[in-house]
Amino acid sequence: MVNFFSGFLTFILVGLSLFIIFIILIQRTSGGLGSSMNSSVNSAFGGQTNTVLTRTTIYGVVSFFVFAFMLYILMLRNPQVPSQQLPSMVDVPAPTSLTELSDLSPSSEAAEALAPTA
Repeated sequence: MVNFFSGFLTFILVGLSLFIIFIILIQRTSGGLGSSMNSSVNSAFGGQTNTVLTRTTIYGVVSFFVFAFMLYILMLRNPQVPSQQLPSMVDVPAPTSLTELSDLSPSSEAAEALAPTA
């Protein structure tokens, strides 16, 4: 059930982010998509175009943060971090001296076997 809600909230967040990007792009600007679509946006919203688009942007961004916070709370209650699902790595201590490092270097026989022959 938690996976369904997290997937649903993620879908909502992606949709909201695309909606916010579109709304920001159609706002009146000096160039870009807003100036090319200015006449169709003005006819759709009338004289209050900037006010409507600004309010829509604010509502979209606030709802994005609300849904993102809901997803965060949902993940806190049921943490399923992918690293916990992977098999654990073997704990090998890091070498602390140069002699331990030289013990890790390949032997001369192995180096000769791997060297390219001319």
